[in-house]
Amino acid sequence: MSPDHTDFTLLKAALDLTSSLDLKAGLQNFVNQACALTSSPHATLAVLDTWGATTMQLEHHDFRPVPAVPDALTTAIPVASPLLVNSPADAPDLKLPADAPPFLGVSVLVHEQVYGRLYLTGKPGGYTHEDAAVVEALAPAAGIAVENAHLYADSKRTARWISASQSLTTTMLEGADEEEALELIAKTVRDVSHADTAIIVLQSVGDTWAAEITDGKNASALLGLTFPPEGRAMSVLHEGTGMIVDSMSRAQTMRVPQLAAFGSALYAPLRSRGVSSGVLILLRQIGAPEFDASELSLAESLASQATLALELAATPRTWPPCSTSVIASGAICTTSRSSSSSRPVWPWTPPSRRSPRDRLIPRPSSP
Repeated sequence: MSPDHTDFTLLKAALDLTSSLDLKAGLQNFVNQACALTSSPHATLAVLDTWGATTMQLEHHDFRPVPAVPDALTTAIPVASPLLVNSPADAPDLKLPADAPPFLGVSVLVHEQVYGRLYLTGKPGGYTHEDAAVVEALAPAAGIAVENAHLYADSKRTARWISASQSLTTTMLEGADEEEALELIAKTVRDVSHADTAIIVLQSVGDTWAAEITDGKNASALLGLTFPPEGRAMSVLHEGTGMIVDSMSRAQTMRVPQLAAFGSALYAPLRSRGVSSGVLILLRQIGAPEFDASELSLAESLASQATLALELAATPRTWPPCSTSVIASGAICTTSRSSSSSRPVWPWTPPSRRSPRDRLIPRPSSP
């Protein structure tokens, strides 16, 4: 194959990769193209999490038997250059077995971080430096394809969260008691975030904070779980800012052992008008994708809007309230008044007339 034809084929493959908006399909295409362009019988792409564990694996194999690849090769793939090893003599430091197959590996970077590792193996006669140049050129295109797929997924996810937030707020404003509303918040946020479990932590007795509402996996076992003052939930409560834990099962500090059975976790404060009255915790199973910053932002926004809606739904009014559609849309609502009028501008919290059970509604410091 002439160099010009090779360059054209590589360019076409790269453009084909970057045009995909489906993450899994785009990555599988990357694996297939790498095999086609190097005449490799086998290839594997391992997508990694923060800890370096494989979260997704895509493969391409022809009719030939799949050789065993030593872990020493896959973990030795550099960040910035290919690893080409046709025989153990090419990498004496790795102490490979004598029957180690020809191997070519390259890292796939997204935002300058290792997203995954592609490795080709089993090519008769071994891989060439030209093969290495091809996969090294193709890897950045795969990184761009991942970014494009993430952006597309983010836009769809944002639309899904907005729709869920509006539906949740409208339902609460139309009338639901506190426990029903809290259960609805937990279920809605768990569903829209693709989490496996949702917990709402509220003040229980005295200074004790506990899991008052749970939904999803292990929900009954987690109900009533107490959270220590120095833990993550209380930090989010007092600081009013959410956080993400990449893996609860690997966390060095775990003050609530029951949560070590989960993977990634997201904490968002239930906050209204500058006051935090609880914490929403979302949990995913071990091996599931980690929560990211955009999901944290969306969860914080939905939690705040739901908390405000719950507060407004329980607030006595002496004037016609704004329509539920206006509040659910996030628009600002006021009632006009003259200087002589005693009717306040909405939103307004009157002196507390509520029972101690109304835990989510911040109490005013003075009447």
